[in-house]
Amino acid sequence: MNGISLATYRAFTRGLSPSEEPESIRDVPTCEQILSKQIKCYDEFGFHEVLRRILDDELSYRTLQQLPHDSVLINFYLICAGMNHDIFQALLRGTLPSDFHTPGGAVGTALRDMSRWTISGKRPAIYSNHMVYKDTGISPTAEEVESVLEDMEKYAKSDEDDFARIIDGQVGGPAPAKTVNGYRRYLSTDKDKAPSKERLSVLDNFVRQVRHRIKHLPRGKQHPLQPALNEYGYTINIAQRLQAHREHKDSNYLMNLFEAVAMKKYGGKIRIQQHVIYLIPFPPLAALSEILLTRLGLGYTGGGCGFSHAAAGISNNSAYVETDESWKTWRSWTYSKIDIPGNKKKILEPAKRYIDRMNAEAAIHEKTIERYDKYLEIARFRPLDAIVSERMIELTEDLKELHKGLETGLELAPGEMPAFTHEEEGRFQRQRSGTPAEGQPLTEEEANVAKYLMGETDTLETTDQWAEVWEMFL
Repeated sequence: MNGISLATYRAFTRGLSPSEEPESIRDVPTCEQILSKQIKCYDEFGFHEVLRRILDDELSYRTLQQLPHDSVLINFYLICAGMNHDIFQALLRGTLPSDFHTPGGAVGTALRDMSRWTISGKRPAIYSNHMVYKDTGISPTAEEVESVLEDMEKYAKSDEDDFARIIDGQVGGPAPAKTVNGYRRYLSTDKDKAPSKERLSVLDNFVRQVRHRIKHLPRGKQHPLQPALNEYGYTINIAQRLQAHREHKDSNYLMNLFEAVAMKKYGGKIRIQQHVIYLIPFPPLAALSEILLTRLGLGYTGGGCGFSHAAAGISNNSAYVETDESWKTWRSWTYSKIDIPGNKKKILEPAKRYIDRMNAEAAIHEKTIERYDKYLEIARFRPLDAIVSERMIELTEDLKELHKGLETGLELAPGEMPAFTHEEEGRFQRQRSGTPAEGQPLTEEEANVAKYLMGETDTLETTDQWAEVWEMFL
């Protein structure tokens, strides 16, 4: 496998949070907009383009600086090949927590199997937390989320000690008898001290991002958020880590505060729904799978999507302290549970379609340039009567537009390109040579020119560029 060592990964990563925002979030795409583009990208182009864009996103935030990009992309493919495909699709489309509750559904069956397989002992994995109604897996409505945000802001105020104590006591025991120095369980980094400036800043950013999302919802505040607010993480002790999140210990303070406020407001109906979504087969994939699935599941605070406010893939050291024998056992066991051949087919088929499409567009682009040059060459012949001259101008402009469209990814079939009519081609030839009389048929040479101008194109052969990738790691 073309893996990445911990030393290499550490050498080029930075602890910059992908949730860091520009000065204004006015033009930041919302979670719904990001999700819509992601689904459209997958449906049109398949895995390759989705994974490439995720890699581009990571590079734009400098969390994968100077790593070998081809190696990262190949490892992304390996993660997808070793993942339950129904879970992958649910993450991609933002429906995983609600799909879990669908009676007899494939996603629910797969998630329950994952939970059963990892209930005890060590097992390196990626897990997810989704803030939803616990009986349905559906997100709170935008109106309900807005109400929670208001109380999160109230909790942070220095003159709301009584309210803060109630919130602090929602999980893990009774509220403290009194508050000292403005202490807040979810915002203070030291006991008996006021909230840290960093956490207050992160909270402010989170609230503004989610409100920006709510403001631009396509359906209104009475509908659930889609996807629900969520978070993803890596662990090698699954049961222990998920319990820590439920108990708000060594967890994500934004997610914990949101849940504590929601518990007070809605009587415990809204809680985190937890799942194991990926079993890690190789140490290098611990960091990369957390990066990939956090992006795929839209877990970052940017766009109001999730609770993750620090870069994924930073706290994965435990993957490198386990023995090779342990990893061999986990890998063998994991691949016995996952349909690798089926996943390979599902990944390769859209990849082939993507390559075919790129080749087809390249062929049209090349032929367009050739025809454009041909028109310019023909246009140099004089004299041309007014009608033919006008037609030549139209054709040249049409070719320019088509050329421009191809450069922006617009697909136009060659047959849609305008060409001379039979009559106009005959008139053009007569003007050029003066030999064929009016009404005479075109010569063979003239017919060939007319046929060329009618836009016939060749069909290019395509090659499977990804076959060698699979030989590298499967």
